[in-house]
Amino acid sequence: MQVELRDVNKRYGAFVAVNKLNLTIKEGAFHFLLGPSGCGKTTILRILAGLEEVTSGKIFFNKSDFTLMPAARRGIGMVFQNYALWPHMTVLQNIEYGLKVRKLTTMEIKKRLTEVLHFTQLTPFAGRYPGQLSGGQQQRVALARALAIRPTILLLDEPLSNLDAQLRLEMRDNITRIQEETKITTLYVTHDQKEALAMGSHISVMHGGKEIQSGSPKDLYLNPNSTFLAAFIGETNLLPGRVSEITAHEALVTSELGSIRGSNIRGRFKVGDPVTLSIRPESIKLDLGRSDVSPDNPCEIALKRITYLGELEQMEFTYGAKAEFLRINLYNAPDHQLQIGQKTRCFIKPSKVVILPPPQELGPNT
Repeated sequence: MQVELRDVNKRYGAFVAVNKLNLTIKEGAFHFLLGPSGCGKTTILRILAGLEEVTSGKIFFNKSDFTLMPAARRGIGMVFQNYALWPHMTVLQNIEYGLKVRKLTTMEIKKRLTEVLHFTQLTPFAGRYPGQLSGGQQQRVALARALAIRPTILLLDEPLSNLDAQLRLEMRDNITRIQEETKITTLYVTHDQKEALAMGSHISVMHGGKEIQSGSPKDLYLNPNSTFLAAFIGETNLLPGRVSEITAHEALVTSELGSIRGSNIRGRFKVGDPVTLSIRPESIKLDLGRSDVSPDNPCEIALKRITYLGELEQMEFTYGAKAEFLRINLYNAPDHQLQIGQKTRCFIKPSKVVILPPPQELGPNT
């Protein structure tokens, strides 16, 4: 089932929860809505489910207008943040309830129960009550209940937010596996960037009720179109500067770190324009005497702090007259003798330098 929102607006009085949203979710996609709290993610989910009416705009399922279609006729399966399980019903009864409401035959109900219990690996727990289950098991029951009705679209509203870190990792794999096996068009709402990057085939980033940018996880990470997105997805260094030279494929930017040449230009700039450089911490290479490091964009820096995390060393350096901070991540770091306060050099490939417009005030929903 392909889903399309055309110029969708949702107002609550003067507050705009969703602002002129145009979004297409392709059939079979595992599509993520990612953004900070209050950006309109859950409102979009509720609009698609038929739990909220649009103020204006249209909703299409496979090019059929579903804008005014009642919730019960949309074929939607939804997993809420709090799971919403019946505490007095067993796992089997919780899943079975929606099937009985639809007045399916006993044989069909049995077939679907067997199927979803297998998909969600809940067969051994069918006779237990929610209070006898772990958080991850309860989450799987909610997912099984949504899948049992064989929805054309599956909506997931922050389904992992109540789980601890280890369970979240386990359930990421479970949900991804189930989506790949069922091929159900799935829209997943989250504020967790790592969750979206690890699981999604396509991500739409929201802020203030608006879509900021959509694309694959890799494209959004490597090619953000704004400083908000660059900072929101993963870690980055944002450096203000001014264009001193520019061609069709490369620009030279003067900054406190030095003159930085970059080739990932995300806007239309001319000489003298203010810009912001986005440079990921893992893209910066330190001068550790290795011959395999390309000597592009050499910059003088001084070590301020090291945080050792096993496979990763997070380093903070200072640079320039104002002692600004630069973060560098070393993965599987080689042995080095760098000491706090020591000066050294770093190098950055031009392809790893993203040149963006200066930060824009996105502001509240209005």
